[in-house]
Amino acid sequence: MKTKAALEISESYLKIAVSYPAIALKKGSFWFFAKKISGLSDDQVARLVTETLKIQKVKVKYVLVSVPRNQVTVRNLVLPSQNQEEILQMVDLNISRIVPYRKDEIAFGYYVLGRDEIGYTKVIVGIAPIAGLRKQSAMLEKTKLFIENFVLSSFGSWHRTAELCRNEIKNEIYILLDVDSNCADFIIFNREGLLFSRTISSSVAEDASAHEMVKLIGEIKQSLVIFQNEEMSKKPAKIFLAGAPAVLQFEKTISEELSLPVIVVPAVVSNEHKDADAGGGLPVSVSFNAVASLLSETPSKMLTFGIPEVQIRQAFKEKTRELTILGTMGIYFLCIFFLFFLSRIYSYGAYLNKLNQNIKELQQATGGLIEQERKIEFVEDIINRRSFLAVFISQLYKITPAEIAFSYINLDKSGLATLRGQSVQLSDVFKFITKLENSPYFKDVDTKYTRTKKLKEKEVTDFEVSFATQVSPQPQKK
Repeated sequence: MKTKAALEISESYLKIAVSYPAIALKKGSFWFFAKKISGLSDDQVARLVTETLKIQKVKVKYVLVSVPRNQVTVRNLVLPSQNQEEILQMVDLNISRIVPYRKDEIAFGYYVLGRDEIGYTKVIVGIAPIAGLRKQSAMLEKTKLFIENFVLSSFGSWHRTAELCRNEIKNEIYILLDVDSNCADFIIFNREGLLFSRTISSSVAEDASAHEMVKLIGEIKQSLVIFQNEEMSKKPAKIFLAGAPAVLQFEKTISEELSLPVIVVPAVVSNEHKDADAGGGLPVSVSFNAVASLLSETPSKMLTFGIPEVQIRQAFKEKTRELTILGTMGIYFLCIFFLFFLSRIYSYGAYLNKLNQNIKELQQATGGLIEQERKIEFVEDIINRRSFLAVFISQLYKITPAEIAFSYINLDKSGLATLRGQSVQLSDVFKFITKLENSPYFKDVDTKYTRTKKLKEKEVTDFEVSFATQVSPQPQKK
């Protein structure tokens, strides 16, 4: 497990979350930090990030950034398509009617929620001002950090709640209220995923007053009505209360006002490691759900925002990683091939040397018997060939009629014979061919041609015939 870092820069707070390898931190594998940044300049915030990570000895190059829900416009859309390219085009067309900004002034992302009853695709779209994202990117580049991705905080809150409270989630819909320092994220979700998100302006986490709580409950009821009007009229089964520890004292009030059982999601400060050396602990008015979730969940399962410079950097990083992997694999297989090739050459050379040594030893032991055997085989070969030729001529003489005269006889090394000759009668040629075919010494008789011509007032027949001999001209091995 590598060291990972995630952060969130809101109007009021800087939040940093770091996950260490298990052996790197004795007290725990996570560290969280939050500090109020109201009134600080971009350079001051950048220095704060640098100093904080330096104190904790965090060495990372890429970070995930959580975009607060109150900085994003979120809408649910139902699109009449299931093709990913068509869905992207439809989302792009709907952007202009959702926000009154030019395309070059915004960054958007979408997440597919599923299909409805008639097969249309349900998506949730997030739109953020691109100037704010670029501002954060430039701020972090001053600290030598590069943004791996921008992620909508609502998805981080939902993922962490679904992970920690999985036993409480059945086949129903639920409310998740993630309360932060100056706003709350109202989320509707089920077992499959996030269905709806709306930001609520609230100061409950800051002053925890009864007046702010009444205002918050009113906003929750209004948000629930909006969701039921847009999506479905089904009533949620439970409400999950998460975020700032300061709001947990209102658990009973929320349950009574909404007539729903409340499940408290464990706060980051209560069950993960914290270190006061970098800032004295965590404020009780801050929610760390979204940032903490980025340390375990992959952005591919969330709604992300892409700006050109980040997308180019991601593409370059991915291509570099692929080339590194391919290069490493190529070198590995090349080394394996050369090692195998060299080992084969070495084994063949060793085997050849061993054979030569054995031959020398045999030659010394036999005292020239091998050379004598070669000479004997040579003589036997000559005798066999001469014997074969004598048998061939003898058998051919026996079956050749007196009326046949040969002008050409050829016998090659493979035992194929070719005869050319003349006869007074064509019938004599056919008789001769018949005798060849019936002879046990010849086979595959093939008549090439028979021609009749006049020679000194007489007609004669020229012919050519080829056939194979049954006796092989090659010497027999003993």
